[in-house]
Amino acid sequence: MPRIRPRPSILIAAAGLTLALPTTAAAAPSEAAQPAKRVDPEQRVCKTIKVTGSQIRQRVCRKQREWDRMREESQEVLNRAGGRVTNPDPQ
Repeated sequence: MPRIRPRPSILIAAAGLTLALPTTAAAAPSEAAQPAKRVDPEQRVCKTIKVTGSQIRQRVCRKQREWDRMREESQEVLNRAGGRVTNPDPQ
């Protein structure tokens, strides 16, 4: 009876997955262990934002307290919606 050999590409892919899994699992706890940096609310922070409907990115600079306020307002809107998605054109 002839012996069936697996393809080399399958062996290489399996070896790559085996090597990749322990490293990603080991990296996760170290990231979680680092405390978040505290930023002064009056410090100016610049972010690059993609403009909706365009490939152009725009640099926007605001104080950290303004970024925090915008994030909180967005979160409140999502919480009020309760995960509901409305269809503007029901058929």
